[in-house]
Amino acid sequence: MTDYGAQDNCAADAAMEASAARSAFFPGPSSAEAEPISLSVANGGLLGPALSHTTDARPPSSKEALRLRLYVGLVLVDAFCIFAGFLGANAIRFDQLFAAKGLSYSATILPPFFALALANGAYSLDALEHPPTGTWRAVRALSITVVALLIALFLSKSSAAVSRVTVGLGLTFAAVAMTAGRLAYGKYAGELAHWNFLNELLLVDGISTPLTERRHTLFVQELGISPRANDPETLERLGKLLQGFDRVLVAAPLENRLPWRETLKGAGIDIELLAPELEQFGAIRFRRCEMGPALLVAPGPLRFQERITKRVFDLVVGSSLLLLVAPLMLAIALAIKLTSDGPILFRQRRLGRANRQFEMLKFRSMYIDRCDPDGTCSALLEDDRVMPLGRLLRRTSLDELPQLINVLKGEMSLVGPRPHAIASTAENSLFWNIDGRYWHRGAVKPGITGLAQVRGYRGATRTTIDVMNRVNSDLEYLVHWSIWRDIKILVRTASVLAHQNAY
Repeated sequence: MTDYGAQDNCAADAAMEASAARSAFFPGPSSAEAEPISLSVANGGLLGPALSHTTDARPPSSKEALRLRLYVGLVLVDAFCIFAGFLGANAIRFDQLFAAKGLSYSATILPPFFALALANGAYSLDALEHPPTGTWRAVRALSITVVALLIALFLSKSSAAVSRVTVGLGLTFAAVAMTAGRLAYGKYAGELAHWNFLNELLLVDGISTPLTERRHTLFVQELGISPRANDPETLERLGKLLQGFDRVLVAAPLENRLPWRETLKGAGIDIELLAPELEQFGAIRFRRCEMGPALLVAPGPLRFQERITKRVFDLVVGSSLLLLVAPLMLAIALAIKLTSDGPILFRQRRLGRANRQFEMLKFRSMYIDRCDPDGTCSALLEDDRVMPLGRLLRRTSLDELPQLINVLKGEMSLVGPRPHAIASTAENSLFWNIDGRYWHRGAVKPGITGLAQVRGYRGATRTTIDVMNRVNSDLEYLVHWSIWRDIKILVRTASVLAHQNAY
């Protein structure tokens, strides 16, 4: 959806350059053990096996792809064990390995089994870290599935056609095979990942804390990063340093913990505050690690499976929409080229996931010499900067179509909080100064449309209430996300493409 918020220049100085170096342990990318190396600081980055020495920090290799491959492996192991169990039952009951009944039983059991196993955590991080736990969950899901199907057959008076011997033997053999297969696969997966399936970052803020070889370490004071940062440049820099990590542990003095919570809440990953003083209370509802109890204060709004679901949805629907509107986009591009000088596309820096900046694409709707790349001035109803063709494009939101390319590139999502220009203001105040929760919107990718837009909160942001209405809607979207809500928002978007505030 088009965002025409009032905007003003934001002059934010970069954080001060690092002044010292410190020694730390970094886990190497392919070994469970790492040698201590020097942690050097230069131009706001880190020198180490996982982070670059430039301001464009190279993140550690994400372990999401590894976890996805291991989950797929578990699915294949379970499917193989179920088929193997019922083939074995075929061999005993019918004296033939590939009897039709055994194969049909397997094919019938698999879909509900996978749904139930997924729901009870048989394909989860916990299942990878503790193979016996995952094995028990999978076997339990298999048993419940078979019993439920037998009950359904009995109630439908179809149980007479079922071979009880085949079902009983098949369930037993499949459960035994699944137990052996999952435990063996779990040992293989654990050794492959060195029993460390997450990239963890220890963020140290001016206190002494034990360092371990298990996780990367970041000394924020030496990088000039403050927990009270309130400007896009510093937060983008911090977002780049967090890229590739699944969890961040913060070791900070008590007075800095709440500021770190607020600053990191928009990172889109689990943020935990180390609170060693909680040891005296014997807390058991906090996660424990080598350094003591850690309090979960900012969970990522979407779990791994949910992010995969949302990304697949974006790719399938986004690519389909792009193919559908490609002729229209070509016609618009040709019309812009024939009616004005300058590029077809307008590029503008916007705030993306984890408050990292990206270049958002739009069809150019203003004269080339009067474009506003920083978004310092919102478009007015009769704005003479806007071309006649551009007025039509903005009124119908057709100028936003190139953002489908941002979606396919992974910079945006079809649905999410709208990305604002860096200099966006209301009543001469920058958005993040109006509502301190503004940065929390960065927990997910920004969207072409969103809950705020379908509620009518679009157009010029003249008052602080305009900003707060959008922030409230965006944070509500994060809390109550579901793929069905994304679909509902997309459907509702069709009714607000042409809007009285779009000009």
